[in-house]
Amino acid sequence: MDQQDTPNGPMDRQARVIELRQQGHTLQSIADQLGYAGHAGVWQVLQRHVWNNPATEMAEQYRLKMLEETQVERELLVALIAEIKQETDVSKRLDMIGKLSKSLGELRNQEAKLTGANAPEKTESSINLGHEDWLSKLK
Repeated sequence: MDQQDTPNGPMDRQARVIELRQQGHTLQSIADQLGYAGHAGVWQVLQRHVWNNPATEMAEQYRLKMLEETQVERELLVALIAEIKQETDVSKRLDMIGKLSKSLGELRNQEAKLTGANAPEKTESSINLGHEDWLSKLK
């Protein structure tokens, strides 16, 4: 029997991630329940599922749910900005700004992946040079 077909194999674990996420569990909760080191592993499973099944209605539902989560994260970051403005201790303020910057970068990356903004663009080249042509161009 293939490892993927076993009850505790990777495919079963991935299916369980998707099932728990549909039930509304947080990424960290799923990670804890299924033995992932952290929520990032769960996030990767969900991303792979969405990108590998773009035509399925379920995949689109996950994508939309993840986009909603990024909106919640964005709102939390706005609240953090308000806290930074009120903080009087300079070192605490700098730490908070560092966390904000890191979180904004992660949020941008997540949104880019979910919206397809990070997809590579196809480009065509009209240059068709042989090996000798390249060498002559370099001289």
